[in-house]
Amino acid sequence: MIPSKVNSEPYIIEDILDYLSNDNHPDVRFAMAENTSMPKHVLRNLASDDNPYIASRAASTLERLEQEQEVDKKDSLCAVSLTQTEPKLQAYASKQREGASW
Repeated sequence: MIPSKVNSEPYIIEDILDYLSNDNHPDVRFAMAENTSMPKHVLRNLASDDNPYIASRAASTLERLEQEQEVDKKDSLCAVSLTQTEPKLQAYASKQREGASW
């Protein structure tokens, strides 16, 4: 009964994570703080935790996620750039093989 309820209401997971981010046990909050799959709003909440180890870990996880996002942006820009220049490179290589100059 519970799994079907969770699947039918996606916001319930968010509610559970919000609830757990305020758990009395620091090990629970620390595990959440180092989880890169955790929603950013939960990590931001944990970054202001009273426990400095949890707050620090959540802040470093957020920083790592932002760095990965920047790398992903750069990778996608490179991919777009390559798809735009690839035909030109192929034409140039073909001309070089034929001995023609540009």
